[in-house]
Amino acid sequence: MNSISNKFEKKSIKVVGYGFIFILVVFGIGLIVNLLWNWLMPEIFGLTKLSYLQSLGILVLSKILFGSIGSDNDQKKSDTMEIKKVESAPEEVLYEKWWTEYGEESFENYMNQKDTKE
Repeated sequence: MNSISNKFEKKSIKVVGYGFIFILVVFGIGLIVNLLWNWLMPEIFGLTKLSYLQSLGILVLSKILFGSIGSDNDQKKSDTMEIKKVESAPEEVLYEKWWTEYGEESFENYMNQKDTKE
């Protein structure tokens, strides 16, 4: 019973810790967007300054319009790479197998013959 309680406490502390880190990251990114917008956009394009909440709204809107900030695209890329590996796997696997069995030795023989001719 005590070990179950300890595991639950550890998980609870992790969840609270990750939640706190998430809130800090969101706050930090929103602050950076706010500062950059208010520093650059009014000067360059003559736009009005944003409040902090408007900066967070810009982040959410850009996430909706332009996709993810990180992990989803990485997963799509790895899935695409996996599909390409499966499609070309038989030839590549056979070539690698041939190279390890015969290719290295054949190449060394070729280089030795070339050196003796010169």
